[in-house]
Amino acid sequence: MTRTVLFTLGVAAAAAMLLASPSTGDAKTLADEALPAAAQSEHGGVALEVSLDRTAVLQASDGVVHAEVVLSSTAVPELSADVPTDLVVVLDRSGSMAGEKLEHARRATQELIDLLGPEDRFGLVSYDNRARVEIELQTASAARKQGWARTVRGLTDGGNTNLSGGLDLGLAEHASERLGRAARTVLISDGLANEGDTSADGLARRARAAGVAEAPLSTVGVGADFDEELMARLADAGTGAFYFLERGSSMGAVFAAELRGSRDTVVSGLTVGLDLPEGVRLIDAGGYPVERDSFRVGSLFAGQERRIWLTLAVPTATTGRREIGGVTVSWSGLDGVDAEQVVGGLEVTCVEDPDRALASVDSDAWGRVVVHEQYQALKSSVASDVKRGDMAEAKRKIARYKEDVSADNAVIGSSAVSANLLEVDTLEAEVDDAFEGPDASMKQVWAAKSMGSSSFAARRGQVVVEDE
Repeated sequence: MTRTVLFTLGVAAAAAMLLASPSTGDAKTLADEALPAAAQSEHGGVALEVSLDRTAVLQASDGVVHAEVVLSSTAVPELSADVPTDLVVVLDRSGSMAGEKLEHARRATQELIDLLGPEDRFGLVSYDNRARVEIELQTASAARKQGWARTVRGLTDGGNTNLSGGLDLGLAEHASERLGRAARTVLISDGLANEGDTSADGLARRARAAGVAEAPLSTVGVGADFDEELMARLADAGTGAFYFLERGSSMGAVFAAELRGSRDTVVSGLTVGLDLPEGVRLIDAGGYPVERDSFRVGSLFAGQERRIWLTLAVPTATTGRREIGGVTVSWSGLDGVDAEQVVGGLEVTCVEDPDRALASVDSDAWGRVVVHEQYQALKSSVASDVKRGDMAEAKRKIARYKEDVSADNAVIGSSAVSANLLEVDTLEAEVDDAFEGPDASMKQVWAAKSMGSSSFAARRGQVVVEDE
């Protein structure tokens, strides 16, 4: 493999130099301190920008700073050639899929086969008590497509849900060489894993293997019985998307979105690594699972932009400048060339004066933190509470969010946050409704799945597909 490296340093440091000294008696104007720290670079079809939502923190505070990592493709979608794709569908055909759901799956799989070009490759794995390869991964010739159609029509339901077995066989289909090709794995289930390895950790390890193999795993939960938190976790571990369908009637749209995204792939295996100075803590990485100060983001499509908010905490025992550290983004090109970019030089200053700390907040950046990260994290947490039937905890979190955000926005004055607070009222009404009426238990199930899936999609910037 060939590796190219680009290093950018000091753009933000120059901005940070505009900060006053940590003394509260400095004559520096508060407006000057509101300049955001930022660093950016562009290389190999990927543009990277890292910026902070503030340039100062208050002494003896929690020291929380948010860093926005923006990854964008510089390729123009209209000028990008379709990338040949290996797409493997891992389909639940357990007894609970009988009837409408399996029929939707058969129809959607046939629609997907019809969309495949002669250079694309397709594979199909099904699972109930055991998993089996229905169609080995192979190129989509016209003759093969006809045979595949017969195989799909012959799929029948029965048995339990050996999800781990399905994943194992599905990932094994991606073992062949695919230089110059993109890959996708789509897992479909309507129930809980109850055969094979049923542990969440064991299933997540398999999902991570898909991400490492650059065959992103997207998950599709159908109906009321599947575990949406597990399916979202698998999608994150596998660097794919998570879809929730009530009946499965729009499964064909999911397949089309996955194939379209794969054909537009510019780079794969995007990984964000953090080099944090001593004392600086990572609190959250936009909900992504972090291992050894790095996390996998997945693929980047032509014209796509991905935004990730890092929540960091810097030491505040004493005043003075604090380095935030460096962000490294690495990826693989479809031509087999690996590359990476590094940005550094980001700083904040710990100050004694609350007015100086507040004046350093960039209102637009802070508004994005609240609307696109903190609110979506709230929705995800509330969804878990609703799923457990804990209305009181869900409403407590909503009330705390409204109180904290309203207090900050009264000073910062973000119009985006003002609009978001109205959206929070709607979320609270949805929680109230989920616990009312004789069918409250089922309403809570559907509400939790809807909140959780919409939160996941918003944080990951993915396409939302809903049943017709």
